[in-house]
Amino acid sequence: MATDPEQLRKDRAAFLKRVYELSEGDENVFVNVDNIGGELHFDSGYTEKIVNFLAGEFLVKRATRSEVRIEHAGVVKAEDEIGGEKVEKLRKDRAAFLKKVYALSQGDEHTPVGITPAATELGFDIKHVHRMIDFLKEEGLVKWLARDSITITHDGIAQFER
Repeated sequence: MATDPEQLRKDRAAFLKRVYELSEGDENVFVNVDNIGGELHFDSGYTEKIVNFLAGEFLVKRATRSEVRIEHAGVVKAEDEIGGEKVEKLRKDRAAFLKKVYALSQGDEHTPVGITPAATELGFDIKHVHRMIDFLKEEGLVKWLARDSITITHDGIAQFER
């Protein structure tokens, strides 16, 4: 168990990164904390300490004693720390999708946009689009209307027009 603050910070970051990787950044996917702790060679007490800290920072949320899911703030933090081409591509995909929603809605927050046509036009699979929408929703940029439609929000319009 690390007592050095810098090592503890690194271990927390490594744990959060692994939660992000296993869940693929999907806030609806639960991952096993004991397995992650084992992979990182943490004992159960240290794993518990890390999970409690991450939960206290609203980076993960506990489902059970042994399962957590990543929270929106955890996705943002993990992506900032991971960086790289994969994260950059994901950010570009989100921006392209928001741009497409803006175009299809003609910048009107009251105009519903079908996600399937938007996904098809951009060449994105629907699972990828659902994860992007969940992220954009948490950012306050889009809202779900129904299973297959969303609207852009005022903040989404403002962000796009900046």
